[in-house]
Amino acid sequence: MARKARLAHELQEQLREQQSRLQRGVVCTYAADPSQLGRLIGASRTHLRAAQRLPGIYRVEVRDDGTVIINAETREQADAAWAQLGVVESVLPIDPAVAGFIIGKKGQQIQELERMSGCGMRVSPEGGEVVLWGQQAAVHKARALIEYLVENLEEQRRAEREIAELEGELRNLGVGPERYSFPLRAVGRG
Repeated sequence: MARKARLAHELQEQLREQQSRLQRGVVCTYAADPSQLGRLIGASRTHLRAAQRLPGIYRVEVRDDGTVIINAETREQADAAWAQLGVVESVLPIDPAVAGFIIGKKGQQIQELERMSGCGMRVSPEGGEVVLWGQQAAVHKARALIEYLVENLEEQRRAEREIAELEGELRNLGVGPERYSFPLRAVGRG
């Protein structure tokens, strides 16, 4: 009986402490797109747990209508928790001619981009845009990776066109490929 009384007393103390924290802190309300709640919370509630573990966060509540209520010591801490949860969706316009390159063979390229950025993405069926979603930093990283990938592809295509033009000029001069090709040297250790 004494053990139950002690346990009840400890729980009442914890309750009073939690209520005291909630009264001292701030309550901030944010609005999320209800269709994005799964992404906001994260697989196995990972994003939600990460936000709740931040310093100064007392409680994070996500409602079905997209309302997110964060109890924290300060407004800045609540904003940091919201940023941890914040799911952003962004559309990156692309040339439809590079859509297949971004997707890659059997989707391997886009899967690698998702893995590297930590952001979800899909290429529109028309191929004119890539839809990115995830935390703000992940979306920025994905955007930069795709832009870099496309720039490199365009640079490679420019170089290939230039080589083809030079080969054409050399043919016009009567110089065949065997005259201007460079022998490959074996690179060995030694």
